[in-house]
This record gives sequence, structure tokens and C-alpha cells, in this order.
Amino acid sequence: MSVFKSFDKLSTRVRDISTDYVNNSTDYFKLKIFYHLTKSFTFGIKLLILFSILIGASIFLSVALVMWLGKALNSYPLACIIVAVIFIFVGLIAYVFRKKIDKKVIKTFSKDFFDESI
Repeated sequence: MSVFKSFDKLSTRVRDISTDYVNNSTDYFKLKIFYHLTKSFTFGIKLLILFSILIGASIFLSVALVMWLGKALNSYPLACIIVAVIFIFVGLIAYVFRKKIDKKVIKTFSKDFFDESI
């Protein structure tokens, strides 16, 4: 009878340990998901604020550049065309280097996402 009792105690202990392990694992993954969600959300908010400021600044700078070029060239329509060409050129440069930008962003996010120290 003693063998059965010790086996029963052992099986109860193994069940308790495995239950604790599963509970701790689920808590860990919940915490890790919460961490990554909040980090992504705050990154998105920061990005939104930064882009809003940059768009506002680029609008003011574009208008100032058009006014300055318009006075210098004595033609505001020509100044608008020149500024538009500048924006198109910057867009084309971003388009050409899009894969490098994607790789840099993916590398940065994957380093943070797969960080095991969290």
C-alpha cells in the first residue's frame, strides 16, 4: 500500500507543478503581449505627433519658399512649380530607397520584438 500512496503523492505533486507552470507561462505571455502592445501604441502616438509637426512645418516652409522664389523670379506660378518638383524629387528618392528603409525598420522592430530579456 505504501507504494501506491507514494505514487499518488508523486502524481499529485507533478500535477501541481505542471499546473503552476502553465499558469506562470500564461501570465508571462499575457505580460509580454501587454508590453509589446503598449510599446507599439506609444510608438504610434509618438509617430502621429511627429508627423503632424513635420507636416505643419513643411507646409509653412513650402509657402515661405514659394513666396521667396516668387519674389526672386518675379513669377509665383513658376515658384510653385519649382517647389512641386522639389517635393517630387524627394518622393522619388524615398521611393528608390524604400527597401533599405523597410529593412532598417524591420531590423529595429524584430530586435525589440524578439528580445528575450523581457
